[in-house]
Amino acid sequence: MDETDTCPEPSQFIKKWIKQISNPDKQLLKSLQSDFDNLDKNINITNKSSYGCEEEIIKITGHGKVDEEDLPDNSVSGSILFDKGAVFNGIFSEDLSYRCGKLFENFRSDKGTKGTWIHGLLDGFAKTDNEYGGCEEAFYKNGLKHGVAVEFGPIRSKNFMKCCFYQNGEPAGKCFKAMIGGGFMLGKMYDDKISDNKAVIVLPDYKDAMIGIVVEDDFVRGRETEVVGVKLKDGIPVPMLSDVKSNIVYKRDVSNQKSISKWPFLKDPWEHKRVEARISHFEGAGEGLFAKRNIDIDELVALYNGTRTAPSLEEDWSDYRVHLNSELDIDIPEGMRELDQYSATLSHKANHSFEPNCRWSRIDHPRFGLICSITASRKIEKGEEVTVNYRLPLHLAPKWYIDCYNEYQENKMKANKALNAINVIENISDEIIHDIKPEEDVQNHPKHSQYDSKENVEDRRQFQEQRMI
Repeated sequence: MDETDTCPEPSQFIKKWIKQISNPDKQLLKSLQSDFDNLDKNINITNKSSYGCEEEIIKITGHGKVDEEDLPDNSVSGSILFDKGAVFNGIFSEDLSYRCGKLFENFRSDKGTKGTWIHGLLDGFAKTDNEYGGCEEAFYKNGLKHGVAVEFGPIRSKNFMKCCFYQNGEPAGKCFKAMIGGGFMLGKMYDDKISDNKAVIVLPDYKDAMIGIVVEDDFVRGRETEVVGVKLKDGIPVPMLSDVKSNIVYKRDVSNQKSISKWPFLKDPWEHKRVEARISHFEGAGEGLFAKRNIDIDELVALYNGTRTAPSLEEDWSDYRVHLNSELDIDIPEGMRELDQYSATLSHKANHSFEPNCRWSRIDHPRFGLICSITASRKIEKGEEVTVNYRLPLHLAPKWYIDCYNEYQENKMKANKALNAINVIENISDEIIHDIKPEEDVQNHPKHSQYDSKENVEDRRQFQEQRMI
């Protein structure tokens, strides 16, 4: 796709681009850096990064000489200990002007930077471990980031985090940053975080979006828009947006322990297109959640916002409390569970099932921040009721949940017995059929011997000739 072209299928193109940038072969990464180098006008670099201001050397330990064509003469493998604890392991020249290996924060750390140092400065491609168990891959020049940089979580193919460019150590152009739960944010970056008064946040369907102010990766306020196309700019996908959908200004609205929302009746426009709450098909369940359109497998269905509290066994039981992470639970407090009390998000209306069509998930939402959500575990038809497994511990669960569990187990046992009975009948039938000998076997294949006789061969030949007349 050319830089000036606009792709009519933004979702497919963006997913393909993420897949390519995440590929271990690094072909797209190298291509982006090659294009950057071709545009680079040899700008003088006067600043030095921390990689160019190394500590004094305390100890050098050599393990043996290394003879390879692309290495300086008299290179050895070994380790270098610096005075503030940093440790280098790898190959280095006799005068230490060349080093290729990994620099660790200290001898206890398993995190560090793998690359090549020329006169103490990182140069070329380098890989730095991050706090998430993944890494950042970037290109350096004279110790400073200079070119494309990408970051991943623990699983490279599944945990793409961001892609951006640097010029002499400073961010240049737009940064493409993936968001938890799907979608991405695009905007100018400062100090490794996006701050832009015209930032774009694209939601997980890669169609609905918000445009507005983002400060240090946090949405501040903006308006609803829609992605109508996408184009490449400096190798990064940039969404083409429609006019804003309405005059409503959506603002950051992260809940706390006491307040679920400042605007409890301002519906999320993205969710409102997908689901609605009405009387459930489950007897005695009250309201339920229903799909307003067909929903594909692995598609985000609805949002679960609520008050935030630290997990505790001492709190009163709540059927609406769900676990967000090790630090927070999300709950819908009494007095906010009906639609005439709170309707900004609707996942709390999804009823329980031990065979649900959705699963729990999380999303970093521009308005509500990091919250729970539900995602389709199979295709959901328009009008179908949305369900999710509440996964309550049986020793703490309310009576209705235990009754539901017992009924499910009883029905499951009956279904297994019926299936076993069918399998037994099929096995008996197979044995009976196997024991019955075919008629031709009993008569020593008389039909076959008959067809093999010369008379019958001649009869068949004459019959074929008659059919051809």
